[in-house]
Amino acid sequence: MASNERIGGEGLQGRIAGGYEPVSVTRLAMAWWAYREGLVTKLALRAYFGCIELETRRRLSGNKFQPSMEGLRKLVGGPESGQGGLRPAVKQLLDLGLLRSCTKAGIAFAESADELRCPDRSGLDAMLAQLQGATRKVPVPRRMIRRLAGGLSKARTATVLAHLIRCLFYRKGEGVNPVGCCKASWVADVFGVTERSVFDARRFLVLELGWLLPEDCSQHVLNRDGLWVSVNLDWGPEGQATPAELSTAEAVAAPAAADESSGPRPENAGHFAGPSTDKKPLRESNNQKPASRPAASGGPAGFSNSNPAEKKPDLRDVVPDDLRDGTRLLELHAQAVEARFISSSEADRLAFLAASAHARAVGSKPCRLFSWMVRGKRFEFITQADEDAARSLLKPPVPRERERPTPAPPQRPEETLSADALLARSVQAALARAGFRGDPLPLVRRELPEWTRARWDAAVAELDRSRSSGRPGAAMTSVGQTLRDLGIGGAGH
Repeated sequence: MASNERIGGEGLQGRIAGGYEPVSVTRLAMAWWAYREGLVTKLALRAYFGCIELETRRRLSGNKFQPSMEGLRKLVGGPESGQGGLRPAVKQLLDLGLLRSCTKAGIAFAESADELRCPDRSGLDAMLAQLQGATRKVPVPRRMIRRLAGGLSKARTATVLAHLIRCLFYRKGEGVNPVGCCKASWVADVFGVTERSVFDARRFLVLELGWLLPEDCSQHVLNRDGLWVSVNLDWGPEGQATPAELSTAEAVAAPAAADESSGPRPENAGHFAGPSTDKKPLRESNNQKPASRPAASGGPAGFSNSNPAEKKPDLRDVVPDDLRDGTRLLELHAQAVEARFISSSEADRLAFLAASAHARAVGSKPCRLFSWMVRGKRFEFITQADEDAARSLLKPPVPRERERPTPAPPQRPEETLSADALLARSVQAALARAGFRGDPLPLVRRELPEWTRARWDAAVAELDRSRSSGRPGAAMTSVGQTLRDLGIGGAGH
């Protein structure tokens, strides 16, 4: 069966853009199971899909293209996937038996679980038991093969494989049927990921990648079968001058050169231009042409790289700065109301602004995602955090007043004690520590005969006034020196 030819006449459902490669359900399951069980690394799993693409190119070119480690590196991409990292990854695939051989003459793949060199395959057997038609050939789009080689997260890779198995069928006389259903709980159970991550991955494949096109389903159908989707057979890179891949017949008549079939360069890892002689396959015009995709994949909305300050906001040409500026968003909201995409209600205005926050937070193409949400009024994806961000755009910034320092209480002028009061304070403190409770005047007169009762009482009265007003006096005279001057010891009298 040719991997890129339409089988039959014009009445078929259409062929997959970029071609496809028939891969059995067993091969897809074995590759994922080996990665899930830790028998191979994530890089080895990506290399496995890269090997599928390399072998397809070799076959389509009539053996003119030779698989190489450099070609595999260009497919996998990334600094961690240099030849030094890829060789051990390919060796893992060979040691486990997922690859029978990997040479320039061709790459051979294991077709049965019995070929794996692993003592315990109970987990794989249980997985295959849940997959109907393990020997069935799945028409896997080559563009998606290159996307898997370029790298996806664990949950997204599992979700892609599940939808390939459940939603892509080739029937003789009918062609490729891209419609099927898949429950998130089934994906989580069979592929060993969390159900919530499957919902997130499917949202990514629908909203951002545009690879899955959801069908309108009632809640009863959702509960019974899961979400019905159709695989976008026209999915692929946009805005790139990429020639179509050769079919089997075309490849035999005009084989592609090796450098034209070696995939994207490392700096373009994750983008999936097919065989191309364009030295800059990712060049884009300043204004992108609308994508020829159904509305479920984002519609024809795009954005321009022109300077937004030079023109007013336009809902037909949303730019990134529009999503960050509250004033420009309100102008876009007025245009959306005028176009009857939404109403002028307060709730719709909040949802409109929250859609911009959601698009900026999760969208790899936020302007396109925002336009799709507004035109289709798909506000069910908005979260509470998005609404909080929208409310912050509606509220004008409140200038924060500078905190004024609290003025210190006015200091009352310090009162200076007389020498008599200082002497009285020192004597009282020394006698208190010594435990003396009597009249201190006789002790004072023993050393200072000139002191009288009136003089002592006046010094004590001055000291009491200073204490009651809370004002400290001048520096205290050394108590020890005072005691030595007065001849007072540590014992009581």
